[in-house]
Amino acid sequence: MPFTQIPLCVCQVTNDNIENRIELLPNNTLTSKAEGCTVQWQCVDESLTGKEIEYHNDQWFYFNTGSLDNYFLNISNQRCRDLRGVQLVVIDGEPCKPETYNIVSCVSLATQDDIFIELQYLKTEYSYLI
Repeated sequence: MPFTQIPLCVCQVTNDNIENRIELLPNNTLTSKAEGCTVQWQCVDESLTGKEIEYHNDQWFYFNTGSLDNYFLNISNQRCRDLRGVQLVVIDGEPCKPETYNIVSCVSLATQDDIFIELQYLKTEYSYLI
């Protein structure tokens, strides 16, 4: 029987669309890749972030604060193809309803260094989009 080679494809991650967003849990590590991701344009509002964020290969996450009102988001071991690093927007609002969005934090450092973002004064028992 001859061997058939199957080409490797670059496929979208599950959380490329907001309805498949991944929950971030305290003290857990998540590894993610942005290859093949797209922008779900109906779920973003560029006017809220201005030119600070370049929307290009978005992934959606969320977290629930539980009883805490302060959190740290830690991003490490970045290997961005274009060396611009991770851009991060924390949103208070309904998923895919940009008219309800309020920006809690917006970070675009253009670096691949490890970053630690402190989020303060969050609502308790509340979910935020990332």
